Amino acid sequence: MSDSDDDSAGSMDAEMKAKIAAFMDDVSDAEDEEAEESGGDDDDDDDLKDLDVPSDLPANTIDYLVLGCSDLEKGRATFTEMTGLKTGMIQAMRGGGGTKSCLCRLDNNMYIEILSPDGSRTDGTPGALAEIPEGDLVAFHWAVRSSPEAVNGLVPDSSWALDKITMVGTGSPLEFKEEGTYKWDLTYVMNHELGGCVPSFVNWRTNEAHPTCRLEDSGAKIKKVAIRVPEGHKVLGLLETIDDIKCTSGKPKLTFEIETPEKGKVKFEGKNTIGVFMPGFQDTSHQSYNK
Repeated sequence: MSDSDDDSAGSMDAEMKAKIAAFMDDVSDAEDEEAEESGGDDDDDDDLKDLDVPSDLPANTIDYLVLGCSDLEKGRATFTEMTGLKTGMIQAMRGGGGTKSCLCRLDNNMYIEILSPDGSRTDGTPGALAEIPEGDLVAFHWAVRSSPEAVNGLVPDSSWALDKITMVGTGSPLEFKEEGTYKWDLTYVMNHELGGCVPSFVNWRTNEAHPTCRLEDSGAKIKKVAIRVPEGHKVLGLLETIDDIKCTSGKPKLTFEIETPEKGKVKFEGKNTIGVFMPGFQDTSHQSYNK
C-alpha cells in the first residue's frame, strides 16, 4: 500500500471515529434528559410496562429485514396498506447518521425495519434511499445474529473488510421498565461489491437490548428470504452458513416474503441495493458499493 493509501485510510478512520464519538455524546445527552424528565419518582415506575424479553436469540439466523423508502411516513403507510400491520414509533439515528426508521415485530423475535433518509445528507445510505420512488418500499438489506468474533471466520476473501461498531442505547425508559443502557455490536462486510445482498451482523449483548422486547406482536412471520448473487461468487460460502435463506444465481437481487394475518403473503423485492453502512463513507467510493 502506498503512503497516499495509508493517508486515505487514516483519514477515513478518523472521520468514522468522529461520527461514532458524536453518536455516543448524543446517547449520553439523551440519558441525562430522560433522567431529568423522570425526576427520580418511584411512583412513576408503576405506570411503566414490563419488557417482553425473549428467552433465546439463536445465532446464524435472520434478526431483521430492512425495507428502504424515500419518505418514512409514506413508506410506513404503504407498508400498512400492503400488510395490514402497524409499525412502532419513528426513531432517528443520532450522530449524523442521516436516517430514521420504524419497526414492526415478526414471529420468532425477528422484525422489519422501515428505513428512510433523515436530514440533508445525500451520500451513502441516505442518498441511495432518497432515490427510491416516493411511496415505494424495496428490500434494501438484512441482518443476521452473530458475534463479531464469529464473523471473522465467515469472511471467504482476505480482500474483504469488516467494519465493527459497538452501539449504545437506553431502550424506552419513559414507557418500559428499563435497566440502564444496553450495548450491541454491528459488523458490516465491505469490499464484496454486492451491496445489500450481503447481510450485516448484529450481536445483542443482553436479550433485554433486543427491539422486539418493546414491540407489539403483529402475528406476522417471515416466509422466505431469497438472495440472488452471481454464479460462483465467494459470498455463497458465507450465505450457506445462515439458516432459513434461499440462494440463487444471477444479477444481485433481494426478495423478502412475509405472511400476515390480514393480507396473507406479501413480497418485497430490491435490485442492486447499496445496503446499510455507517457514516463516514461516500456512496460511490464505499468499498461495498454495488457497481
